[in-house]
Amino acid sequence: MQKTCLIAAHDPWLIQLFRIYTEECGFSVVQAFESQDVLPLAVAKQPFIILLQMDLPGPLRGLDILHAVRMEASLAHTIMMVFSWQGQPDEIREESTFQLQDPITFDAFLDVLVKAGIELTGRNHSTKPVSSGAASNPNGRRKTRK
Repeated sequence: MQKTCLIAAHDPWLIQLFRIYTEECGFSVVQAFESQDVLPLAVAKQPFIILLQMDLPGPLRGLDILHAVRMEASLAHTIMMVFSWQGQPDEIREESTFQLQDPITFDAFLDVLVKAGIELTGRNHSTKPVSSGAASNPNGRRKTRK
């Protein structure tokens, strides 16, 4: 059975980037574009992982969404991965298990999935975390997906 990832973001570039990353790792994708849609969609679809943009538009703040998901019994085993271009306040660090930091490369995304204990089933990735140094590449630069 294919696992589902809920992408809760409003930036079209980020949505496309995360869709490519998650599908490459073997997830099916559902999307929420506004804050008030995240919890109802998560309850209905029971995603394995939620990628939450903390500054999602709508009446709820990102931290409110995070708390609501954590309080929903049916989502107790859902992995939360949060990201924001505005940094991560301490209360987010305490509440969420996993954070994506800018820049969000495919290798960085894989690193967080591996830290979360997610078994990767996609086609073109390694199952081992990538070190913070350069990936195997003749010019010594980290590869990024576009």
